[in-house]
Amino acid sequence: MYDARVFIDENPEALRQMVTWIRTDIELGHRPSVKCCMELLRRYHLVKRGATPYTVNNSWSGPLTRILRERYPDLREHLLVRASKWDGQHLHGARRNEGDE
Repeated sequence: MYDARVFIDENPEALRQMVTWIRTDIELGHRPSVKCCMELLRRYHLVKRGATPYTVNNSWSGPLTRILRERYPDLREHLLVRASKWDGQHLHGARRNEGDE
C-alpha cells in the first residue's frame, strides 16, 4: 500500500486522469476498472519515469482502488474491492466484496 501511495503522491496528473476516466465510465453506465486505468496510464506520458522502481505495478490495483475510495467518497459505491490484508480483516481466506453478507 505504501508504494501505491508514493506513486499517487509523485504522479498527481496520473491520479487526476484516473479519476476522469472512472467518472466518465460511470456517466456512460459502465463499471469502472482501476486495473484498466492502470493499463491506460502506461500509454500516456502522465507518469514520471523513474519516480519509483516500477512505473505502474500491477499489484497496486487493490491499494489504488482503496486510495481512490478514501480520497473520493463519491466513487466508493462504484469501485468494488475484495477483502484483503490491507483492510485489517481476517476472513479466513474468503474473498468477497465489501458490504456482502
